[in-house]
Amino acid sequence: MDITAAVPQRLLGRSDLALALSSSDVDYIALTSHEDPFEHLMPPEFSRTRISVLERHGYGGLPYDEARRKAEQDHPGILEAGEALARSVDATGYSNPAAWHEKHWGTRAHADDALFLITEEGGFTVRFDTVNASPHAFIEALAKRFPDLQIQSWGYDEDTDYAFSAVNDGEPGEIYWVEEDSRDAVEEAIAFVHPSAGLNSNSEMEP
Repeated sequence: MDITAAVPQRLLGRSDLALALSSSDVDYIALTSHEDPFEHLMPPEFSRTRISVLERHGYGGLPYDEARRKAEQDHPGILEAGEALARSVDATGYSNPAAWHEKHWGTRAHADDALFLITEEGGFTVRFDTVNASPHAFIEALAKRFPDLQIQSWGYDEDTDYAFSAVNDGEPGEIYWVEEDSRDAVEEAIAFVHPSAGLNSNSEMEP
């Protein structure tokens, strides 16, 4: 489900309010607390709930139906947005696509600038950019989904001199990782990811 399409841009900053108003029986705010990586560090009295969100947005103490009517008047379309978010939580356990991406892909956004190649040896090569992190979770899921698939993967981040390689030439579905923090490792990864660039490249290309 594409939540960014289901929730209008003008309401994205109030998505928690929309979700809080989506049900009087189910506390979807509490159900999605795992989307905040710092939630578990907060004292119990500061935990986010449906009631605390309604209070923060100025609808605390109102009967549920009245809070919904007032919020829809103040922010047209917010009830429909909340229903879409609730459907997403019911289907996936997440209301925030970035949180779902990080859990299942290892990175918070879609792959950009993807390039697909079939090699002369009959292999299949995919090159793509990710945001802030390598897609460890995606690669591991791919290996488990296709246990007979031979995977060799390299990635790098020039800004932090981080590089990794991954292979599954052991047990089917098992990925073995090597991670390094050095410029030499980045140069080696660039040679695999962008063969035409070669070693000792001054390329500005991102992983």
